[in-house]
Amino acid sequence: MNIVRKMKDEDIESVERIAKITWRDTNKGIMDEEFLEEFLKIGYSKQAIKSRAQDTIFFVAEYNQRVVGFVNIMPNYFGYNKSVLAAIYVEPIYQRKGIGTMLINTIIEQLPKNCKLFADLERKNKGGKKFFEKMGFTLFKKIDAKIGNYKFDRIRVVFEN
Repeated sequence: MNIVRKMKDEDIESVERIAKITWRDTNKGIMDEEFLEEFLKIGYSKQAIKSRAQDTIFFVAEYNQRVVGFVNIMPNYFGYNKSVLAAIYVEPIYQRKGIGTMLINTIIEQLPKNCKLFADLERKNKGGKKFFEKMGFTLFKKIDAKIGNYKFDRIRVVFEN
């Protein structure tokens, strides 16, 4: 049975595991391996996850009582009623089982009416683009970003509630 629930402290290790597995799988061949490892070390350390869970809206998905995915949003990040989907990850072996859809639907239910939900993803992430299109997101704009020496080739999509 699949359920989506608020993240608890005891889920931190599962979230860290899921982020590492899924980021590597999704971005292999898209992002530089060295950057990928450094980003995971900083962005998905146990402390970073705990901090993010305290400051944002964070849900996990269970499949047969195992945490296999998570979603995280930052409300009003771009201003009033303009939230950001900071992360949505489902372990690769559990993808295409409706878990990502459940996670997105849970987040959408949390949003106030007339709220926009933005998400950024790599332009080469074909699976991510398909998923967001299926969920009703549309292209908002192309963006170029930089962290350290790494340049991102990204798109920003938007869902209008």
